[in-house]
Amino acid sequence: MLPTHINMVMKQYGVSAKFNTKFPTYENLQEIAQLIADGEVRAKIDHVYPIREVQSAHRQSESRHGQGRILLDLNSKEWDWQS
Repeated sequence: MLPTHINMVMKQYGVSAKFNTKFPTYENLQEIAQLIADGEVRAKIDHVYPIREVQSAHRQSESRHGQGRILLDLNSKEWDWQS
């Protein structure tokens, strides 16, 4: 539960909050993994940036205007992670 003063401010501005206190079970996670493996659930990818464009990826993420996941390609030839 939130402290009273925070609840008062939230009420003043018409803000409400709901908290999810349930955690997935092992069986839930197995079912989700199977749905992904079967291709029933897929992540929508908005943009894949090469690692050299990490700043652009961060700007897009901060703008919150994406329509899916923003990925960094760590296999870019411009970046040798082993050196």
